[in-house]
Amino acid sequence: MRRVIPGAQFISRRVGLAVVIAVVLARSFTLLYWSDVYFDADQAVTGLMAKHIAEGRAFPVFQYGAQYVLVLEAWLAAPLMAISDASPALLKSVPVVLNVASATLLYAILTTGVVALSPVLALLATAPVALPAVSAANDLSSALGMNIEPLFFTLVIWLLRERPIALGVIAAIAIKNREFALYAVAALVFLDVLRDRSAALWRPRMAGLIAFALTWSLVAVVNQYSSPMGPGTNMAMFGDFGDNVAVATSALCIEPAKIPGDMWILATELLPLQYGVRSVGWRLAPHPGAQPPDASWLWLPLVAVLVFGVARGLMRAWRFGPSTLTWLGLYLVMVGLQAVIVYGTSRCGNASFYTMRYTLLSVLVAAGAIILALERESVFSVRAIVVGVCTFWIGVCVLGHLAVIRGFLASP
Repeated sequence: MRRVIPGAQFISRRVGLAVVIAVVLARSFTLLYWSDVYFDADQAVTGLMAKHIAEGRAFPVFQYGAQYVLVLEAWLAAPLMAISDASPALLKSVPVVLNVASATLLYAILTTGVVALSPVLALLATAPVALPAVSAANDLSSALGMNIEPLFFTLVIWLLRERPIALGVIAAIAIKNREFALYAVAALVFLDVLRDRSAALWRPRMAGLIAFALTWSLVAVVNQYSSPMGPGTNMAMFGDFGDNVAVATSALCIEPAKIPGDMWILATELLPLQYGVRSVGWRLAPHPGAQPPDASWLWLPLVAVLVFGVARGLMRAWRFGPSTLTWLGLYLVMVGLQAVIVYGTSRCGNASFYTMRYTLLSVLVAAGAIILALERESVFSVRAIVVGVCTFWIGVCVLGHLAVIRGFLASP
């Protein structure tokens, strides 16, 4: 029998799903309507590949000149380029749709199954993905071919955790797209060990590993017939580029002396900006008035509530046993924390605003913490504090999006 976690039943599950879709489309409005402002050379390359595919002039598998991003977005955008004039807005519609898919997938996972959140609580837990702060929303909707995909694949990998063949295929494609999907695979393996299921699952996992290896090899074979640098080029001209994981590994720089400083910058400047509570250093020139409001004072209370939520959920699981939502919340927290820790400890150069796309999975920490805090929570005061602080934070994110829109309207 399906059990719904207690919560306000103001809306039905279908209405909640419609709200999620509407929210993602609403926060994507500025990115589509003023799409040229948020458009750079890297996104233009994605558009160029999509146009070349649509015209039949090239067969890219990885990004031109960068053999570490599987160009799924370019292939998804190619049919659009074939039937309409190319434009930044048209290209960005693909990552926007992937944002919608990610948010609706998370909401659907939370509201189905043996143990489920009520629609209202599921909306709150989905909010970090559906309505992230302006900075994170901009990056998640950029047509770089590698920003929203790791988040989307993280949720798909969770959904396929009991289907080894499909899991292996999707995991290989996800890691080929961007190595950040390794965080999801590592978290899933850790949960298997934590649940003492590694022995029982060795056969399915072996089947999944074989499917992974075959898919990985198939992509490598197909890549041999690709156009690595655009129309008229082939792999024979350039030799072996290596795979994306090898490229990423070669770029790691671990300098112990830098780690404390980078982690401090992450904790006090970059993550608060990514979570929408800090706007110092915001760059959106030349649109005066577009800077989101600063609510730096909210950062510590928010972190405290999220940490408390994780601890509360784990203590509840220890006493009464874990539920599916417990494992989901822990999975999301682990994926997000890996992204933050790896970025803070292995970056070449200093942590900065310009490379914050590498920590976009941090939004999953908030989603996972909210899930852990609210699933099976029976104490009203605890639920009220978690819901109140997180709702206030989401409200600050909404104000940030509205401030940006006002700035554009004032200086179109």
